[in-house]
Amino acid sequence: VRSRTPRSFGEKTRVRRCKKRNARARGFKWFDGQAGVGVGAPTGAAFAKWLRRARARIVVLERQGLAKHVSDRLKHRSSLEGVRSVPTHCRDDSCVERVNSMKVTLDAPRLARDLDGNVTAFGELL
Repeated sequence: VRSRTPRSFGEKTRVRRCKKRNARARGFKWFDGQAGVGVGAPTGAAFAKWLRRARARIVVLERQGLAKHVSDRLKHRSSLEGVRSVPTHCRDDSCVERVNSMKVTLDAPRLARDLDGNVTAFGELL
């Protein structure tokens, strides 16, 4: 993918054929919100239009829904209490069991609003 600016998904952005023989796919890594481009408005509509025009596909490699909110809450707790208290990357089964036994409290109205927002934002790209 070639673009003059990361925020531009206009006519300047185009997908080129891969010159490697037997290549089946080509892509790039992008995080939602990176370079000011997000799946939500106002850039989401332009991004969705570019995806359709370029016949590009998205593979989402991130936790979605409730799992993401629980994970984010544990990461926040880890930043406050320290990694030894709330590990973020387990290397053995005892660590996994300790993290799995932790209780997480989420704000229900905010959770519902965020989950609905995610469905709407990613739905625009389909």
